[in-house]
Amino acid sequence: MPHAATCSGQPRIQASPPRPPRRPEPSSGHLCELLGVASTASMDDITRAYRRLARQFHPDVNSDPKVASRFQEIGDAYHVLSDRERRQAYDLTGRLPRAR
Repeated sequence: MPHAATCSGQPRIQASPPRPPRRPEPSSGHLCELLGVASTASMDDITRAYRRLARQFHPDVNSDPKVASRFQEIGDAYHVLSDRERRQAYDLTGRLPRAR
């Protein structure tokens, strides 16, 4: 029985902290298509494609408001495809790996 001075008898329910917003997956669905390379592309091909697209879609170079989100998608695709473990996880599941 709860103590009358300190407890109301009702169990307390603590709210969990809010989760951070999830970054949406790239709209094209396939990261290799997003970078414009084949799924069997080498690391050099992926890096070359990323740099070419980054120069084209960088917000400092292109003032179109839609470019910033496209630049972010390109960066996310490169982040996954340039890391051996993340790329392997993506190839196996077809989904973006969770952030560490």
